[in-house]
Amino acid sequence: MNANQRAGSIEFLEFLADISNPATGEISADRLATWLCHTQSDLNAQWRLRGMNVPWAFFADEILSVLDAAQDQTCDLEVTVEWYLRQPLEVFGKLTPEQLVTHGRARHLVTAIRAREIRVFLQ
Repeated sequence: MNANQRAGSIEFLEFLADISNPATGEISADRLATWLCHTQSDLNAQWRLRGMNVPWAFFADEILSVLDAAQDQTCDLEVTVEWYLRQPLEVFGKLTPEQLVTHGRARHLVTAIRAREIRVFLQ
């Protein structure tokens, strides 16, 4: 692990601490929404689009798993979040990572990122 990767890992851990309830460890929808430049209502609407059988914690974990995998490439949380929100991915029909998570395809996206089939950068 190089210095950039260590710094990126530390930044991601600080991000997790910022969005988690210190007493329970649960992810705060409000804090996560803020990091994603959304309102809590917008984030909850995405969750509802995903389907009522998906618990909030599972949906939040999917978002975090995509951000974590992407963060390994960028080592910069700001770039990672921007990519997550706005980068259309050719291999996934030009859907953004955020749209893929909403459609229940986070696992496939994480696999592609980790296999380096997708390079995380902004165009």
